[in-house]
Amino acid sequence: MAKRTHYHTRAKRFTLVELLFASAIALFVIGGMITFSLYSLQALKRLQTDADMRLEGAQAVERFKSDLAFTASGKIVLAPDETSAAAISFPILWRDTHTTTPVVGEEIDWTHTVIYHLRTNADGTQDICRTIFSNRDNAVTEASRLTQANRVLTDGHGANALNGANASTSVLVENITDLVIGKGDKTINARAENEEPILKRIGYARVSSGSHTFRFETADDDATPQNIGIDTLYLTPAGGAIDGEIMINTLTTNGGTASVTSPVPSYKWANNAQLLFTTSSPKAFVEFNVHNDMWVESEFAQTNAVTLGTKVTVATDTGEEALTLAGMEDAWIVEQQVDAALPPALISDSIVTTDTAGVTTTTEVPVDFSGKEVQIILLGDANINDGGAGKLCKIRLRGVGGKTPQLDSDGNPVLDADSGEVMLLDADTIIESALLDDVQVTFNGGESGVTVGAGATVESDWIELAYDPKTTYKLSLTLAAESAEYYVAPYMIGGQTGIRVKGVDYPQCPLIAGIFVSYPESGTYTSRVFDTKLKLPDYGTVYGLMSDTSGGKSISVKVRSANNPDMNDASGWTTVSATTLTASPAALSGVATKRYVQFEVTLGTVAPYQDTPVLRSMVITWPGPDKIVDLSGVFTHGPRYGKFVIYMDDMPLNTVNAHMSFNVIREIRGETISKPFYISTGSHQIEGEWTL
Repeated sequence: MAKRTHYHTRAKRFTLVELLFASAIALFVIGGMITFSLYSLQALKRLQTDADMRLEGAQAVERFKSDLAFTASGKIVLAPDETSAAAISFPILWRDTHTTTPVVGEEIDWTHTVIYHLRTNADGTQDICRTIFSNRDNAVTEASRLTQANRVLTDGHGANALNGANASTSVLVENITDLVIGKGDKTINARAENEEPILKRIGYARVSSGSHTFRFETADDDATPQNIGIDTLYLTPAGGAIDGEIMINTLTTNGGTASVTSPVPSYKWANNAQLLFTTSSPKAFVEFNVHNDMWVESEFAQTNAVTLGTKVTVATDTGEEALTLAGMEDAWIVEQQVDAALPPALISDSIVTTDTAGVTTTTEVPVDFSGKEVQIILLGDANINDGGAGKLCKIRLRGVGGKTPQLDSDGNPVLDADSGEVMLLDADTIIESALLDDVQVTFNGGESGVTVGAGATVESDWIELAYDPKTTYKLSLTLAAESAEYYVAPYMIGGQTGIRVKGVDYPQCPLIAGIFVSYPESGTYTSRVFDTKLKLPDYGTVYGLMSDTSGGKSISVKVRSANNPDMNDASGWTTVSATTLTASPAALSGVATKRYVQFEVTLGTVAPYQDTPVLRSMVITWPGPDKIVDLSGVFTHGPRYGKFVIYMDDMPLNTVNAHMSFNVIREIRGETISKPFYISTGSHQIEGEWTL
């Protein structure tokens, strides 16, 4: 009997050394994971704290901006004094946005007093607080305002200050350092590193009805030349934009020169020009009159405006929009006809064939028009908005490469060495006569025909036909028998033979290159509707800034008004008496006293209809309300621009000019994080996280 052998396998176990080694590795990995988790949590906490600091600082800055949006620089009080201010006090006005600004005598009836101030806590930390007093007594003296602000600064609240029963205090930012509060003078600082337009709030002023003189005066005492760039102003109750450059013909200067320029080519404005005043002495100024109230229309490319025989162009001398007659340009160009389903040129020579079965097909072989009359139909475009027509027009013809074979000395065709095709000669296209809608076309001062070289272009004389791009015309050309033999591969569209333009070279459209038109005899521009914001405006005058009205050219104006913005109840047009409308504005006594107003301009010219009048702006005035107006403007800032003060009727405007800066402090696991904030209303040189 065979002997059995038994194998006993002992389970393998870790030795003590192995176990200790594995435990050390595990602890190392776990320790790394814990360290990474703690670092990640700390980084997340830091990011969250950073976001909280940004939000808290931003909210304080926005609150400060909002309160400063309606105040007056002359009412700002700093405490304890202007050199070491830790509190700023100023009035604000809370009212329904649809109500008139309340005034008492010549002063705004301010409703509240706001004080931004530092508060030191028992643990030594500092906060920025906002204390507001309702039911402001505007008869209180500036000294009492200072006492009130100092008491708020001392107590950290307003309960024990003047009018303390109506005080409430809130904390805007906790744990801050280095609070700096101040105010500047009444200057606007346009110095900046880069040249760009900036919308600046000038301040509030009471503007009575009638004319007011605005003066822009340099604030620097040295004689170093500097610029003041005025692009757009908002100075009247109706709030309409006034382009600074339209004042060029009515302004007064002292110690400098004024011009209209395009400040920076990179500006992306429709109207790219400004009134530029360049100084040559200290305290130089430029001034002009603004009427309360007025509508200045100088940006004619408005959505709801209607042009008929006129167009909005860009004046080459200023880069500014101007209104002219539409013309002296191509009205039809063969290369621009892109609708293959509706070709711009149709040939009258039919190539339709019908076989014995009565099936109609198109001829597939090229067609030669040499020695034949060719009729080309120039299709109009009904979608063109401007239905105006040039008084005269010209046709431009293009010669097409010939199909005459090159022959050798034996009279045999010369073949191309590469393609094996017959070499062709370029030949002239000879036009014997031409008609455009039965109107005789002449060339070279009265000749009936013309020779057009291969690939060349010729232009006809002026044709007595008012070409309208909405209308379809027929051009009939009689080609001489010895003319170049050129071919066109036609195709069928709606029972007519067409010449395809899109997709093939344009010479395939026989002969026609384009139609050039003169200016029309007259054209009109109907403006958008303007809201005067008055129920019964008594319209005063209308005048315009225009040029090129000599030599028979003319500009006339009609005005109407309505109670409804869609003008469905408009009164009849009131025609302004014949005038240049520049030196002596025309009266508008015949225009009804209704809220909405609109004008229509007619531009006219005379033979040979190659010159146009130019309208740069149109102004309508009426007696505006006596009210407080929020004044603002777009001024160019840059390295060549400086500080200036704005005066209205010789009184400096109360430009709000205040600033505040502080650091927000937070502690994260023993690390101190600081984030700066700075806000200034008087300078374009802004720093920090959040700015006004």
